[in-house]
Amino acid sequence: MTTSLRTTTVSLSEPSETLAAVPYLLGFCPSESLVLLSVGSADARPKLELTVRLDLPEHGAYRALLDYIVRGPVLQRRTEGLVVVVVGGTGASPPAGRGTVEVELDDAPDVWAESAPETPDLPHQDFVEELQRSLTMRGIEVLHGLWTEEIRAGEPWECYRDADCHGTIPDPKASALAATLAAAGTVTYSSREELQALLTPENGDLLSERAARLDLLHEERELNAVDVHSDLATVFGAIRRTAEASALTEDDHVRVLCALADTRVRDVVLGTTLETTARAAEELWITLLRKAPEPELADVAALLAFSAYVRGDGALAGVALERIEATRPEHALGQLLRQALDAALPPVELAAVAREASADARVLIDEEGSW
Repeated sequence: MTTSLRTTTVSLSEPSETLAAVPYLLGFCPSESLVLLSVGSADARPKLELTVRLDLPEHGAYRALLDYIVRGPVLQRRTEGLVVVVVGGTGASPPAGRGTVEVELDDAPDVWAESAPETPDLPHQDFVEELQRSLTMRGIEVLHGLWTEEIRAGEPWECYRDADCHGTIPDPKASALAATLAAAGTVTYSSREELQALLTPENGDLLSERAARLDLLHEERELNAVDVHSDLATVFGAIRRTAEASALTEDDHVRVLCALADTRVRDVVLGTTLETTARAAEELWITLLRKAPEPELADVAALLAFSAYVRGDGALAGVALERIEATRPEHALGQLLRQALDAALPPVELAAVAREASADARVLIDEEGSW
């Protein structure tokens, strides 16, 4: 395999190297997980197009997960091949990110092509074999089926169909892919829990105090008819100061949250996803997401999810979306983003949505005479 990010190419020629790359493809190190690496060849050279992480199935829940896999993003992306990785699962009974990365497959062996002289008995063996059969019926080839207890240096791994196919995982942090992504400014978390902790809200008393301030500010704005231009200046000024590493005050944070409650402002700001200030904007959204009371939380989380997904960080986008779904499941932009994630919409297509939404919001403001 070969992984390219911008102009850098990284070789992944062995299963052990592929396993070591998984945390960097997902954005965090998975545990108790089923990871699917989807392979396509739209430009005649096989590339890794999609990385999906799912919770390992409970015994008896196989069918629902199989149906989701074969009917969901795998088929919607017209996948030609799949690498199946199971991480953990030793407690189960035997029957039981980034869009900016391209992987070209050179000589990926098909461990399912021939019957092995000896088949190992690994966790979730039956599930993996049934998944292989279901995918084969739909014309999708399983290129590899791999198991490891965890992804860390020196951890043993095995193949599902060949007892002679095994090895140990090299240090993921020492890989060329890790260095490439780190140089690009991409953060890889030690676990999904660490990623979730990044967006953990502040304590309830602080949120309650901020909610009261926001209520007063919303009332004040209605009385004084604050125009949209002023709101946009507030938000873009905060993004600029974040990019300059200039600290924002509590009052700044509250005023930005209040401004983003106007969907026109929020939609114009979606355009930052495509600009050089995108990273600074994401840093601001993460800060605000920890500080936002529930009424204001959804719009900030949507901005973060949009930006992260377009950048290729599906893991961060997914965690931000969970915050929306836990507080305002009816949120229209959140629902759109969930559909995009579930359908594995290419980031470039979501970038086009952001561009159009920002342009439409500007037109709407102009027509209303508030620009």
